[in-house]
Amino acid sequence: MRLTSKTCGGTVPSEPIGFAVVGLGVGAAHAREISLVPGARLVGVYDRDAQRLASVATRHGCKQFGAYEQLLDDPAVDVVSIATPNGTHSRLGVMAAEAGKHLVVEKPLDVSLAAADRLIEASERAGVKLAGIFQSRFCPLFCAIKEAVNIGRLGPLYGVHADMFWWRDESYFAAAGDRRRADWRMDGGGALATQGVHSLDLVQWFGGPVASVFGYMGRYVQDIEAEDKLSCLLRFQSGAIGSLNATTVAWGGGGDTLTVHGQGGTIATGKQRETLEVWQLRNDNADESRRMLARFGPGGDRDWADDPHTGHRDIFSDMVRAIVEDRKPAVDGREARVAVELMLAIYESCRSGLEVRLPLAAQPD
Repeated sequence: MRLTSKTCGGTVPSEPIGFAVVGLGVGAAHAREISLVPGARLVGVYDRDAQRLASVATRHGCKQFGAYEQLLDDPAVDVVSIATPNGTHSRLGVMAAEAGKHLVVEKPLDVSLAAADRLIEASERAGVKLAGIFQSRFCPLFCAIKEAVNIGRLGPLYGVHADMFWWRDESYFAAAGDRRRADWRMDGGGALATQGVHSLDLVQWFGGPVASVFGYMGRYVQDIEAEDKLSCLLRFQSGAIGSLNATTVAWGGGGDTLTVHGQGGTIATGKQRETLEVWQLRNDNADESRRMLARFGPGGDRDWADDPHTGHRDIFSDMVRAIVEDRKPAVDGREARVAVELMLAIYESCRSGLEVRLPLAAQPD
């Protein structure tokens, strides 16, 4: 049993929680952020690429595991952070859960509902904690928007809309080594599965349960298997309408915006999504709007936005507290599953040309 102590950042263990990271592409940032979390210790890392493995391990002065099974056998590892290709998340996660390890898993949980459900069920059966990585939920601006929605400041919602216009060049898609990124088998899709799923998660987090979706997708520029542009509509159970545009072919980058509006007013970000542009509420006074813009607007107090990896740090810090306080992580497995189901429903609509209703029927891998 770990004794705990209180700090200004919350409850931390008297003995650090041991983390290990699997997959050192994106996972290299995981290793960096874990090393900065109070109450956490980076025990070791694993990657099939020996050069990358040695580089990250040397940088952080931690173990180099020669095999994934060795990592799971190490009693110093309490939590496994999985940052491998999407289609491997469930298989590796189930192994870790069965070894008694808590889990932090990159988005999406996996590329099929069946695989995601196996991971969730394995973690619940083993009594370990499972957190999905949707770090945008920890952004102070998005937390403020979520609170405004939850307490009814925007009244009944009319719509939640996200636009993600990014550019990814050839080096990004070739970086997977033995395959190209943005495929169906391992990544689960293109612009939506690999980038836009964060925006999709925010749209449903603000808007609530989704009743149906309708989408279009296409491949216009990039030499990839899946889509490089996708647009979709969402009908929420509340009756509100949502939309998402996600692309990696906006050369030079066209911004990343989010708008939430309802009977009580409108909140919108600028082209840099973590920057507030509009905070106009009917029951507001001018002072509040000015305060919010001073805090979150251009040049405001946006420490999280200045370094997005600190959002990952919040995920790992939350896992430490969840273990110590014996509670669910803020974004637990079932929360993270919602975005997987929505993503798959949108792809089904894009392929069929039909509106797809939620929940999805059981589907094989």
